[in-house]
Amino acid sequence: MDQATDPDNTLIRAALHTITYDPSDRDAQRPAKRQMLDAHKPLADDLPASDFVQMMHYYRECSQVTVTVNDTSYKLPKSLVCSESTFFNKAFNSGFLETEEQKLSLTECTTETFELVVQWVYRHKLIFDIASKKEKMVDLLFDFFKLADLLGLGGPFSTVISMLKTIFIDNGALLLPKHIRIAYQLPNNYNLRKLVAEACVSKYVRFLRKGGKSKVQKEMDACEGFKMDVLEGVAGALKSMETSYNSYVVRFTCPLTGDAIDL
Repeated sequence: MDQATDPDNTLIRAALHTITYDPSDRDAQRPAKRQMLDAHKPLADDLPASDFVQMMHYYRECSQVTVTVNDTSYKLPKSLVCSESTFFNKAFNSGFLETEEQKLSLTECTTETFELVVQWVYRHKLIFDIASKKEKMVDLLFDFFKLADLLGLGGPFSTVISMLKTIFIDNGALLLPKHIRIAYQLPNNYNLRKLVAEACVSKYVRFLRKGGKSKVQKEMDACEGFKMDVLEGVAGALKSMETSYNSYVVRFTCPLTGDAIDL
């Protein structure tokens, strides 16, 4: 099957997963040109075997583009990457040199990060080796968000946010200042910024209660918008505050975990 027999990329669209509009998901509220997949289409994982084979046959038969990252080259289906990325669509369909050669080089990322993008483009999910260290996973996920923003990938990225949230609930120390800065360099990714701010609320409340040094305070001064988001989270946490005068304990609900925290 070639492009002429499937001008609307019906197979590609049918093969990729549903994007359901959620008013609370600011990623889902981006302009239409960034929302490139039709709603109510099945996941590739959910396709019957015959449809899945037909989809893979289409990918093999359609024209390919080459993306080089460092010294590694990736041959990818042009229709797929252009339907998933505004960056690739402009590069390969807008009369640039890349359009003529059908190849380009990316210097803004590592091969590890780009391979996450490739996985996302095909499946709209990210899967790590079970032996992967959590510290490395966090770094890669934030780098993925940076590259996704650069490439104009279609979201929403709720599954990736959930992955990060699970990691931070288990070990909040894995959220580093560099991650906060990345999140607040991506103004379109509301859910990532919200997660980062929520993960910092309990740290900041402890800082207010006990004093001392706070890395959160430093980033609040450095990252535009971060202070407001953290303070909004603190205000919400303080609404749940309880004080035990017998034990001199102040208790509030952490917005990240939903657990009660004693100070």
